[in-house]
Amino acid sequence: MKHVSQDPQHGTRRATAVVSGLLAVAFVITSSPSFVEAQGAGRDRAALLEAAFDGRVTIDQLVLATRAGVPWAPPAAAVSALQAAPSLEVGSASGVPGDVVTFAVTLHTGGAAVAGVQNDLEFDSLNTPIAAATTGRPDCAVNPSINKGATSFAFRPSGCSSDACTGIRALVLAVDNVDPIPDGAVLYTCTVNIAASATAGDYPLEISYVIMSDPEGNAVPDVTGTDGAIFVSGTPVPPANDNFADAELVAALPLTDSKNIALATLENGEPVPACAQGAPMFGNTIWYAFTPMVSGLVTASSQSSFSHVLAVYTGASVTGLQEVNCLAGTGELRLSLTAEMTYYFQIGALDGMGGRVTFSLETRPDPLAMFYYYPGDPSVFDTVQFYDASYDPAGVGIASQAWDFGDGTTAEFCCPTHRYAADGDYTVALTVTTFDGRVASTSQVVPVRTHDVAITKFSTPQAARAGQTRQITVGINSKRQVETVTVELYKSVPGGYYPIYQLVGVLTQQVPVRPANRTTAFSFDYTFTSDDRSIGKVTFWAVAWLQNARDALPADNEAISAPTKVN
Repeated sequence: MKHVSQDPQHGTRRATAVVSGLLAVAFVITSSPSFVEAQGAGRDRAALLEAAFDGRVTIDQLVLATRAGVPWAPPAAAVSALQAAPSLEVGSASGVPGDVVTFAVTLHTGGAAVAGVQNDLEFDSLNTPIAAATTGRPDCAVNPSINKGATSFAFRPSGCSSDACTGIRALVLAVDNVDPIPDGAVLYTCTVNIAASATAGDYPLEISYVIMSDPEGNAVPDVTGTDGAIFVSGTPVPPANDNFADAELVAALPLTDSKNIALATLENGEPVPACAQGAPMFGNTIWYAFTPMVSGLVTASSQSSFSHVLAVYTGASVTGLQEVNCLAGTGELRLSLTAEMTYYFQIGALDGMGGRVTFSLETRPDPLAMFYYYPGDPSVFDTVQFYDASYDPAGVGIASQAWDFGDGTTAEFCCPTHRYAADGDYTVALTVTTFDGRVASTSQVVPVRTHDVAITKFSTPQAARAGQTRQITVGINSKRQVETVTVELYKSVPGGYYPIYQLVGVLTQQVPVRPANRTTAFSFDYTFTSDDRSIGKVTFWAVAWLQNARDALPADNEAISAPTKVN
């Protein structure tokens, strides 16, 4: 075990106070005003992590920031003295050139309460580099069982790429807890790509800049670290599917496979695909073979950090292949495959380059058929607008739509309109077809209900006296549905440029279906006032509206009476 010194300036960047409030944390950080600003803005996670990756802040300061906002109670029986120096142990892995291996980093607490950890790791960037994930970050993963979901990783030196990256920095922490990490827990694992050109030997994984924090945001003293290594044995060999005759058989889809083609060769008679014609030094090829049991559509793709070609062939021998399609560079080939025909996929490097390439072959997903319509509660008086909301996850696109409106009528374009002749439940079906022939269908029931009531009678007295109570009746007719109707009665009052009405009363009752000449009466008692007498007349206004439904023809839901003379 070796002692790993902490940052020499770490002491000058210690947090000095926790101020009241969930996020009010004050720091003395001479070289990091942006960290303080990020704290004041609500602990912006990305800003804090980048500050730690840049060396402006350290893990104990991040833990202290978290500590201010989450509950935590120290254990009842605190450890009086450390049993051993807290340490990080970098694991090892073994492989041959071209292999992908994984190593782990383990925490030994020595009895200390450790809530967060950071460390640097250096590796051989040419022979045993830590792989990059699709995000460009190191291909490392936190152990989910330690509950440190804000853990993050970055390559070093900052801003590096490819073999210019010689190390990583790991920050193991959470933003929702400061719980101690169990002794002996694996903190994280990382993937290493052993170069195909790597010679046999031991390639160190050197740990440095180890800092640990307790749950209170204090740096744990005297931490140490133990180096690991990648052990490479054997002689570099080409990938097993280097030659056409040794094409790797694809048993089932989807397939994703990664190979290092740096030592792959171009065999005699091997075809050069059309999209590589004229390119210098085409070679380093590998092969895959797939025989579909049923005809269908697939997508083939390849990804790498260097220029390469993906090509597809049919045929029986390396010198008798017929090219189906090819693609230069990273991308997708969309293919229609015939059942029981064998297809050969060739991947090769351009310009004498080579390295790790990932090949994927998968069935193209069906489109997702979806639609909606407006209005959502159609009646026989409504022209219903239908909208196609279908989506093709394969990205090819929707070429055509076929509609069945459930009443014997159809349409064949994107967004048709339709009017139903009668109330009922209609099953509307939509079938969509993509430009490459994939089909999907969906259906839903469209309930057509026509709700329509009308004020067909409005009885008011021709004359009345102040202080007299008279009955005012509003007659409602419904010819289609039994409805629950509310009627509001208003009377006119003076003032304004437009009529002004004052509420008299509100009645709600059920209205049965009746012939046009019969109504359901809503009767109101109104006592005429001295104000009505001073004006000399009153005009009444009735408004009817449906409970829990939309009136398809609302224009006849209002009525204004003839004026009642008031003495």
